[in-house]
Amino acid sequence: MYTLRVKRLSHFSVAAIMSALIITGHTVGSSAAGPVVTTPDGRPIVWAEWLEDNGPVAVLFWASWVPDAAITLDNLATITAAAHKQDLEVILVVVQESLSEAKESLEGSNTEWLHDRFGHLLKQNRVVSIPRILVISGDGTVIEQLEVTPESIRAWGGG
Repeated sequence: MYTLRVKRLSHFSVAAIMSALIITGHTVGSSAAGPVVTTPDGRPIVWAEWLEDNGPVAVLFWASWVPDAAITLDNLATITAAAHKQDLEVILVVVQESLSEAKESLEGSNTEWLHDRFGHLLKQNRVVSIPRILVISGDGTVIEQLEVTPESIRAWGGG
């Protein structure tokens, strides 16, 4: 087992520290209970605990840099309404961009969202393209992976 001992942080680059953390089995944005996401105000939340309190939920993975980002936000109210008819809440999870970029992109959108800077939830759930909706139970089980349309949620029908 390797350990990292840092006497003078100024002599280490961020890359070297990240490499050392990976060698020791630590990852940024994770805890013993799994991935950690943040709220828009930067407060960390253990994803498994959030799911336990809020699941089942329709998780919409999104980033401002994807080609369909604006269209997805424009359709979010319709998607949310379709999900509510299936007794699902929708949570937007902004992935692979900085918290400040996420805030700027969603400013004024009145959307509930969480932030996953490094895409840990994408990796955990094997999501290979975004935007994408996963219906996830309170225990973290992926029930269904859906296209980001109200029609796909309506067709799912509670699975």
